[in-house]
Amino acid sequence: MALSSRHTPLQACRAQAAAHLRSYRIWTMIAGTEPRTKRTLVFVLLYIGYCISYIDRSAVSLSLVHIGGDFHLNPAQLGVILSAFYLSYSIMQIPGGWLADRFGSKVVVVVSIAFWSLFTALTGLAWSLALGSSRRS
Repeated sequence: MALSSRHTPLQACRAQAAAHLRSYRIWTMIAGTEPRTKRTLVFVLLYIGYCISYIDRSAVSLSLVHIGGDFHLNPAQLGVILSAFYLSYSIMQIPGGWLADRFGSKVVVVVSIAFWSLFTALTGLAWSLALGSSRRS
């Protein structure tokens, strides 16, 4: 990087340091050699999120008996709940992958966790299971 004679030695040093920093950032992006602590933290957070997701999926099956008792649901209605949960989970795998490819995994993970948290909080407001427009006693 050539500098004209009107630049001070300090400006030349700063310009050279900035050039080295840019090349370091490009190299770390290409080679994947980001600082180990940052990569470890991201891995641990993703692993914790995966574990919570797995527990959430498993807890639905285990707690279905208690849900049926609290809401007075018959086995057919419990099957509808379980089918809706797993069907929606499996259907969203393809759009989730497409969104991650299009917008980046970080954005998709953050938005997904935000929606997941919102809908988890909203499940506390559930008071019945409406099947069609009829109401059963």
